[in-house]
Amino acid sequence: MVIFMSDNGAPFVNSKTTLYDAGVRLPLIISSPDPDVVAGTVNPNMVSFLDILPTCITWTGSKDLFPKTNNSEKSPKRLGRSLLPILNASKILPEKEWQQHVFGSHTFHEIQNYWPTRYMRTHRFKYHRNIAWQLNFPFGTDLYGSLSLEGIRNSTPLPDDESDTPEVMLGRCRLTSYVYRGPEELFDLEADPEEINNLANDPKYQDQLVHMRSRRKHGNISLTTYGFSRMVFDFDIKRPGNASGPFWAPAKPKEAIYDESKDTWVPPASWLSLFNSLNYIGFAAGVVIGYYVSARWGRRICMFVMSIYALGTATIAVTSMKKNQIMAARELNYIYVGMELAVVPAYQSEIVPAPVRGLIVGTYQFALILGGLVINCVCIGTSHLPDNRSWRIPLGLFYLIPIIIAIGIWFLPESPRWLLQKGRVEDARTNLVKFRSGVFTEEEIAGEF
Repeated sequence: MVIFMSDNGAPFVNSKTTLYDAGVRLPLIISSPDPDVVAGTVNPNMVSFLDILPTCITWTGSKDLFPKTNNSEKSPKRLGRSLLPILNASKILPEKEWQQHVFGSHTFHEIQNYWPTRYMRTHRFKYHRNIAWQLNFPFGTDLYGSLSLEGIRNSTPLPDDESDTPEVMLGRCRLTSYVYRGPEELFDLEADPEEINNLANDPKYQDQLVHMRSRRKHGNISLTTYGFSRMVFDFDIKRPGNASGPFWAPAKPKEAIYDESKDTWVPPASWLSLFNSLNYIGFAAGVVIGYYVSARWGRRICMFVMSIYALGTATIAVTSMKKNQIMAARELNYIYVGMELAVVPAYQSEIVPAPVRGLIVGTYQFALILGGLVINCVCIGTSHLPDNRSWRIPLGLFYLIPIIIAIGIWFLPESPRWLLQKGRVEDARTNLVKFRSGVFTEEEIAGEF
């Protein structure tokens, strides 16, 4: 059996990253060798990604959806349903035979979905519950520098029927109604497939609203909230972006554009576009450079070199007096970020035992999350300062991690795998013993080697 699923485009407005249909309706194709399955069947019934795991378990012949866990107790009942019984269904089945509604959950993605959202969908109606919808927009992170927000700014303004002030439109949706959404949204998908007209306050649909609100609450109990990691950005990658907002507060008019609504200076749109795009050239170069340096001279040398290099880019950023200087610092810093991505996970995977390799390599992403939390807290704390300290302090923290790495890396042995690749067998054996001694026996170390 082959199950094919796909994505739905770039993470921009009116595509993915929200719980509107443009972000959650995905292709699903199942190919089954079962001769009873009719090829070419187009199935209109409501299904969810949660149904994939039960389908696979049932396909193996197992009827036990309560497998034993390592503590010898039953695990909770699997979410979702096996799709095998309905593969031949070409019409919508009765509710008693197949539940015709699905639930969804999404927490954060820049401007498109900057608060947690839950939804329930039937064939006709869609209900959204926007949690923490009272948050000011943007809130305490650097949404100002996001490419999505830049795209919104550059959207074509169309005349507003109710005033003489042009309003930015996102497709057929007004920007204000998209960004400032209420606590609840209800859409009639038959009459309004683009989910533009919110019926939550329409008296004619109050019964439907109450019904779906109640069902959504029950469904939400079974959904796990994945959100905290989306609320923060990583320390190394996003620091220049986080500090770019405060950077403009003391800027001169010739360096920025005055935003009357916010009573502050903001970056020119053209400059901001370059600020958020050119850095990926440096990132790509950094990945290549990091791979080459670590492959030729070793993981430790690569980490030392990139740390010393990062101190230079930090100096350029902290001493910035012009907007193009801080842009250059950001682009150059992304070379360091690329080198980091090329060498750190590789070094982690090469020095730990196989049973915990996935867990340890996963700490790389955890470190990014933790760094993002730290830098966002710092930016919030310094945002109230009236002078250049508001952005120099966050950027100055970039000295901290490279200094620790540049010094600490020499207290760690070189990767045994890299040493073996260079033909240094005894050095590799010695370093493997250093990594494993005290936890593994000599026989286990020899076997792994």
